[in-house]
Amino acid sequence: MGGFVEFVMKDGTTRDMAVTGVGKNGKINGTLFFDGTNDRTNFPQNVFVNLDHQPVAWVKDVEKDDSPKPKPGTYHEISETTAVAKEK
Repeated sequence: MGGFVEFVMKDGTTRDMAVTGVGKNGKINGTLFFDGTNDRTNFPQNVFVNLDHQPVAWVKDVEKDDSPKPKPGTYHEISETTAVAKEK
């Protein structure tokens, strides 16, 4: 727990998510960080958010998807390519 993963939005883009819990079923809970109200219509169903406040949301029971094109509402590890791009 405590690491970061990439959460897949409805349009296939990703946002950083801090892992806050891991269930016995292997699904995770986390805190999702997004970049503003433009994400309002881009959240999958498993995101609980109040956009009137902070640009963060609580996400529960998120499955891992390591496929080349992960499904919305899932997560995957941060790739080396993504990590390097975020450093720039």
